Amino acid sequence: KKKKKKKKKKKKKKKKKKKKKKKKKKKKKETGHFNFMLGFKLRYVL
Repeated sequence: KKKKKKKKKKKKKKKKKKKKKKKKKKKKKETGHFNFMLGFKLRYVL
């Protein structure tokens, strides 16, 4: 259970950084951002 808590904290930190960087990009890059988030979620769920 302790390992799961650590992963959750890392997830929040990484999500914040990614959102800030991709917010100023164009619409074309938004699809890439979506795929990136989906991949991240799948990785963390596994």
